[in-house]
Amino acid sequence: MFYPIFAVNTVPLSEGNIGIYITALSIIAGLVILFIAGYYFLLKKRRVFKRRLKSVVNDPEMIKDFIKESYSERELYRYSGIISRIDWENNTDIYRQLGMDQIWKKQVENSGDIRSLKYILQFCIKDSLFSGFLLALKNMKAGKLFQKWLGG
Repeated sequence: MFYPIFAVNTVPLSEGNIGIYITALSIIAGLVILFIAGYYFLLKKRRVFKRRLKSVVNDPEMIKDFIKESYSERELYRYSGIISRIDWENNTDIYRQLGMDQIWKKQVENSGDIRSLKYILQFCIKDSLFSGFLLALKNMKAGKLFQKWLGG
């Protein structure tokens, strides 16, 4: 007797089973659409923030008024990568004007955030280096990062 390698559901589709399949497919399709829409929304927010930051990069007054009042500390922390990249490209101190040095310091002190330590070391923020050193004593990964930064 011949048995197929890939077993296919051989139960005949009755009218009751079709409703279950249609319901399952519609739920899956809805979740996929919801995921795509959410991802698009997050990308759009990032693009808007990047465009706004680039437009005010050379005007310190605009940075305070436009960016700092429009975004919370949590949102600014979420956009740390964009801020550091634009700051590095334009050779400005945007991160200081936005107060990112204090936000990163808080993150290192409160939650031991390695990502914030990278930014502190990247910009050589003197006020926060001791917090980074304390984290390096506690955390092996942070210790390796700190040692690499020191040149060893």
